[in-house]
Amino acid sequence: MPGGRDPKPREPWDQRGQRDPDDSRLFGRWIPVALLVMAGLTLILIGLALGVLLGLVPIR
Repeated sequence: MPGGRDPKPREPWDQRGQRDPDDSRLFGRWIPVALLVMAGLTLILIGLALGVLLGLVPIR
């Protein structure tokens, strides 16, 4: 029926019950990488701060 409502709204799952590829699959791979990078940068900053406080890193 033209102009009417679709009797079967499109589900985000395909016929096999799996989700269609969308943004979550694209970005889901990079979330652990971003967390590891942020953790590494945090450890570096903490190390520098401790070095400055203990006098191991000279500041002009």
